[in-house]
Amino acid sequence: MAEALRVNSTLISLNFDDNSLGDGGGQAMAEALDVNITLSSLNIHHNSLGEGAGHAIAVRNPHTRESLYHTPLRSSGDFMY
Repeated sequence: MAEALRVNSTLISLNFDDNSLGDGGGQAMAEALDVNITLSSLNIHHNSLGEGAGHAIAVRNPHTRESLYHTPLRSSGDFMY
């Protein structure tokens, strides 16, 4: 999915809720967001992201901060607000 997101230039919204991305998938998604300039909405609720992956995605795409709102970050058990 991350590779498709990296090369896609038409997708503006993606609902990737409840797909068990985990840390590795989250980091790959974050790296893809460095390249993708068209995506303006990304829902990644319930994807078991660790702190590093959740933070990396939120920093690269501010629109994801809303979808991370009630996403527990596994390493600390805290919620990202």
